[in-house]
Amino acid sequence: LIRSIENRYSIGVLVLFINANSQYEILDGQQRLLTIKQYLEDKIDLSNTDIKKYSELNTQEKALLDAYCIFYLKLKSHHPQSKEEDIVQTFLRLQEGTPLNKAEKINAHRGKFKKIFRDTRETHPVFKYLGKEKRFRWRQLSAELLTLELESDFDNKVFPSLDLPSMINVIKKYERNISTRKVRLFKSNLDYLNNSLNMILTAFQPREFIAFYLLISYLRRKKADNKSLVNEFAEFAKQFLENLNRFSIYDDKPPTGMPKDLFDK
Repeated sequence: LIRSIENRYSIGVLVLFINANSQYEILDGQQRLLTIKQYLEDKIDLSNTDIKKYSELNTQEKALLDAYCIFYLKLKSHHPQSKEEDIVQTFLRLQEGTPLNKAEKINAHRGKFKKIFRDTRETHPVFKYLGKEKRFRWRQLSAELLTLELESDFDNKVFPSLDLPSMINVIKKYERNISTRKVRLFKSNLDYLNNSLNMILTAFQPREFIAFYLLISYLRRKKADNKSLVNEFAEFAKQFLENLNRFSIYDDKPPTGMPKDLFDK
């Protein structure tokens, strides 16, 4: 991005939305603006590049960089009843030439559901163990976990689909109102994962994170939340990862200690 700016190339149009408080919200371009801000504050690691830090530029180089133009598009809805949907649909139409992934499409929506999963991803310490985020992947995970907490029938073990159409329906369902009690459960379950697993989570893929979230949510609903559960849960996670890495689905024979009938399943 910085090299493109130095070479006077376009970095694309930013898409802004003017909300009800006359404030600007960034629909598209947030990461680009953040990178530029970090560069101007010398907060980007440039050790493996030949790009100079902003503070190391001479007066002429700084003037040239500061004069770079960034184009933006402002969106404002004039129909209060359809404002959120209007914004989302306009944004998605603008992006038709650039395929958006599932996370980006989810992130384009607005409302209470969006605010909760976004704020939780940004502020909850459990997400720091998952590594670097690409294209809102951890926001998507936060939204999926919140969906499971809101829509699951734990008694009958019936769980919602997490495909994009189903997720969009959930976002719309909870656009204006959402259960405070379930939001507290959602965040307390993340607290539990963070406190019991912490560094173990660095070995998790999103699918394992989702599975363990469902497990701890189920156990705590069934009053299994006792003092020994934290250690037991951590030991189970270690054993799970050990077994997961012991064999491949392409292996012909089961690993030592695993019955063949179980392996064949």
